[in-house]
Amino acid sequence: MAHRPLGLPSSPPLAALGVWLATWRAAWPGFWAWLLAHLLEERERWFLWLPVALGLGIALYFSLPSEPPAALGPTLLLVVAATAWRVLRHGGPGTIPLWLGLGAVAAGLTAASLRTQLVAAPVLEKRGAYIVEGRVLLVEDRVRGDRLLLDQPLIESIEAAATPLRVRVSRRTAEPAVIAGDRVRMRAMLMPPSPPSAPHAFDFARQAFFEQIGAVGYALGDLERLGRASQWAWQLGLARLRQHIAGEIAAAVPGEAGAVANALLTGLRGAIPDHVWSDMQVAGIAHLLAISGLHLGLVAGTLFFAVRFALALSPPLALRLPTKKVAAVLALAGAFVYLLLTGMTVPTQRAFTMTALMLLAVMADRNPFSMRLVAWAALVVLVLQPESLLGASFQMSFAAALIAVYETGVGYRPDRAAGLDRRFALYVGGVMLTTVVASLATAPFAIYHFGRLPTYGVVGNLIAVPLTAFWIMPMGLLGLILLPVGLGGICFMLMGQGIELVLAVAATITHWPGAALNLAQPPVAALIATVAGGLWLCLWRQP
Repeated sequence: MAHRPLGLPSSPPLAALGVWLATWRAAWPGFWAWLLAHLLEERERWFLWLPVALGLGIALYFSLPSEPPAALGPTLLLVVAATAWRVLRHGGPGTIPLWLGLGAVAAGLTAASLRTQLVAAPVLEKRGAYIVEGRVLLVEDRVRGDRLLLDQPLIESIEAAATPLRVRVSRRTAEPAVIAGDRVRMRAMLMPPSPPSAPHAFDFARQAFFEQIGAVGYALGDLERLGRASQWAWQLGLARLRQHIAGEIAAAVPGEAGAVANALLTGLRGAIPDHVWSDMQVAGIAHLLAISGLHLGLVAGTLFFAVRFALALSPPLALRLPTKKVAAVLALAGAFVYLLLTGMTVPTQRAFTMTALMLLAVMADRNPFSMRLVAWAALVVLVLQPESLLGASFQMSFAAALIAVYETGVGYRPDRAAGLDRRFALYVGGVMLTTVVASLATAPFAIYHFGRLPTYGVVGNLIAVPLTAFWIMPMGLLGLILLPVGLGGICFMLMGQGIELVLAVAATITHWPGAALNLAQPPVAALIATVAGGLWLCLWRQP
């Protein structure tokens, strides 16, 4: 009688499982060798997967049902490092990608946990009318009135230990006018930041938590200005500068065009009417309102070519100076100033990181265009702001299909002998290809977060992108440069005329039949599967 282990009855399923395990054990060395061979062929692309692994760790942290112990992330990181050191010490260099990936996952979880601990601040517990006093950090114009961000708040009947670090209050009127640094007092209806209105919907409470805004509300009466804060900080000076520029733009370009111009040059978008937002979303050109790669590229590119052209006009300078590198340095400085002026949002950070790396590559005589730029930018943003991974801004900004497509050599430059008609045709084709690829890459995120998919995005971008590139942004940049000498208003006025054309195009497309498809939000699993497939197509090269 055959021996049978105690407690394991002989059965066809168990026998089949045993056969499968034996087969897998026999095939394992061959499978591992096959996998290792493909990983080694992809070693030049390993770095591109680091932000993916880092993001996986961040997503793991935010998917936990409750706050984990603070030591969990560092402990996992140490365990992975110690295990990798022991394994690699005794051979097995083929496991390096595995340990790098696990280390990046643990680092992502650690970064998210640390960021949460660093920004943790009190949140208002009870809705009610309070007398609130604080220092104005930011003034943002709205369609009606304005919105104030206050720090150092004092709230009646709230103990200091339970007082939020920042409070955001809207006013129905912008009178009396205040500027950043003013100390103000008012009676306001305050409440804790609102949670999502539906499962997986936009979580304003989470965003407010990481911005350390513990209460939001609206003024119930007149505002009392107590005086100017005595201490000075660069944030206050920058906020005053943004407010001053916004005022100059509003004076030169009234109405909706002025609100859009302010969004493009200062990042303050509160004054844009809802119907303008809707029109631009339906037309597929709402991305123009988010300061991103297009805007940073135009600012840096305009400064780069303007400086090179100006230096070329002087033969002594052109012969003695590395004009290309000098132009790159000044373009980088201008891009950094633009980053500060526009509020340093996630798309702007990503775009500035990529622009800075590109300009540094120009200074070092290296190729500035590659997927590594996207990977470095993603690493920087995820390390500094891990919570941005969950937002539509980050997800749509880092849909890397565009660079992946152009990496294959689809786009090419015309030769010097090409005529104007050929160059124009190539430009139009490039805009169309860019729009189609970008629309396909961002469509899953647009459907998931907004429930809307524009159908005439190619038409809208064919008109709006050239207007923005060759008219709107150059005039805006020139206006910022000439503002200290009093000539900025003329440039802003010309900029506003270009914006009015874009708004007219958006309004026209909105009335076309089937201009946008309203779709139900897909499951989270569908978005994850789409992202995984997109990453595989864009980053992996081997079959």
